[in-house]
Amino acid sequence: MALIVGRQVLIMLIIMVIGWISAKTKLIHDEGRKDLAAVLLYVVNPFLVFLSFIREFSMDALRKFLLTFALSAMLMIILSLISWFLTRHKKKDWEIERYCFAFRNCGFFGIPIISSVYGAEGVFYLSAFLAAFNIWNWSYGVTIMKSGDKKIGAKEVLHNMMNPTIIATIIGFIVFIASYTPPSILTDSFQYISDMNTPLAMLVAGSLLAGSSLLDMLKDWRCLRTSLIAMALIPAIIIPLIRILPVDLMIRVVLSIAAACPIGTTTNLFALRFDKNVEYAARVYSVTTVMSVVTIPLFMLLY
Repeated sequence: MALIVGRQVLIMLIIMVIGWISAKTKLIHDEGRKDLAAVLLYVVNPFLVFLSFIREFSMDALRKFLLTFALSAMLMIILSLISWFLTRHKKKDWEIERYCFAFRNCGFFGIPIISSVYGAEGVFYLSAFLAAFNIWNWSYGVTIMKSGDKKIGAKEVLHNMMNPTIIATIIGFIVFIASYTPPSILTDSFQYISDMNTPLAMLVAGSLLAGSSLLDMLKDWRCLRTSLIAMALIPAIIIPLIRILPVDLMIRVVLSIAAACPIGTTTNLFALRFDKNVEYAARVYSVTTVMSVVTIPLFMLLY
């Protein structure tokens, strides 16, 4: 497990460096970075989510999927309550920190790790977590990052949820229930698009770091504090709770890995689109990604 995680993170760091170089050499400009973020959020991610539902239907799989979804929804609420408690005073960049504590990079990190351990079956149950994650992310998450001190009503929250990722989740679930397999020409095309998720996200993240130095990140004690809370304190609270759940071992491991992942890629993307402190978001994202080389294998070992 440790070797798998370490290799995956090194791959991501290499792509981030390429994104950093691309921004430094002006191959990626500010406007281009926003365009790339929009493509990732509204095109690539939906296809990735949809493809996770393409599998043979069975009642046992449906039951476990719905159970995983329910547990994932409860986990998202617990994470959000913890993040609210830790940021309730609304200090500088509280929106970013609240989002960081509540949302994890469970798709980008979780999929390759769980696939290597449990194969396609494990990824299917992770897709239940991703479904809950996406619903909560595009409602509560967008509300955090978009609103600041402004309150958003239920109508706008529902509007935020009507996006390509949520639509892809609904369509994917219907396809699974109907046990329908789309023509290979479609699934192969969608797969090519979804395969861009990791490199595109890392290129954007790397380009965001072009405006700051590694030394600045190491000297940013606020960033280090936020990263330690996200990667050490919160998983130490959540994972023991998951471990005692009276459910299938695979479901518990899937949820534990998701809870141990670094902060979500969408932290950078939402900060970019909603004019928050992009540099701070990129710093926390980068530091937690590097920390995950140690923390994810450690928490799995402790589990």
